[in-house]
Amino acid sequence: MRTRSLSLALLVVASTAAAAQQSRVVAQMRGLRMSVEDFSRTLVGMRGGDYTTTLRTLTPQGQREILDGLVDDRLFAQAARDDGFDRDPAVAFDVEQAAAAVLAQRYRAALQARLAPTDAEIRAYYAAHPSEFVSAKRVKASHVLVATEAEALEVRAAIAAGAAFGDIARTTSIDTQTRLTGGALNWIQRGVMSKSFEDAVFALPVGALSVPLKSPFGFHIVRVEAIDVPQAPPLDAVADRVRTVMIDERLAQQRATLAQRYEARVHQDVLDTLSRPSSR
Repeated sequence: MRTRSLSLALLVVASTAAAAQQSRVVAQMRGLRMSVEDFSRTLVGMRGGDYTTTLRTLTPQGQREILDGLVDDRLFAQAARDDGFDRDPAVAFDVEQAAAAVLAQRYRAALQARLAPTDAEIRAYYAAHPSEFVSAKRVKASHVLVATEAEALEVRAAIAAGAAFGDIARTTSIDTQTRLTGGALNWIQRGVMSKSFEDAVFALPVGALSVPLKSPFGFHIVRVEAIDVPQAPPLDAVADRVRTVMIDERLAQQRATLAQRYEARVHQDVLDTLSRPSSR
């Protein structure tokens, strides 16, 4: 709970006609006048995250706590300036970085709006780069996981002889997460499992049984249930994605232009020394 002395340090919106000029000031201190518009913008910026923070911005008590916190920051910041903290090189660097982050965020947002492609440009880009938006191949598979290769060969032989795959999985598999569903792994995309495992699974036709496939969990017998063949989606389904890709590419071009304009460079040789063991 804030002390009453801090609360009295705030000058709240005046209610008299004589103070009309001050009516849009929600708080002030020496050298600072915080307008309702500034405070409202701060509240809006805090919304959309976690529920608790958003709720605070919507209640009178929460708004007062947020406002008190903002005033606290300004009070201690002014005291820090008066005591010369802003002349400390480390502090000055941190302040500059904070200011740079805010300015960069606003500038990027303005650039994104300015560089947004037209519908015609989106259609042209999609037509010129169809392979970038083709869905990845997926396979729907089931498996039985056992501890040894010998057990896996027995499982494979039993299924090949006519035993129901789901029944074998429910009674034999040591994968407790898929056992109750008959070994269903659902859809698999590349990049989730080891490359050798994925290569073997993706090479199987629908209905075929794999040889025993080794993983850190044991040995798997896999059956492919379905294959989702890669295909190009209609433009309407990926228009937003195309727009994002185009904006990102244009932002990258802007970044390269700015780096050249302001002669930005990274000294990799110096950076590398930071990860070397100290000689002391």
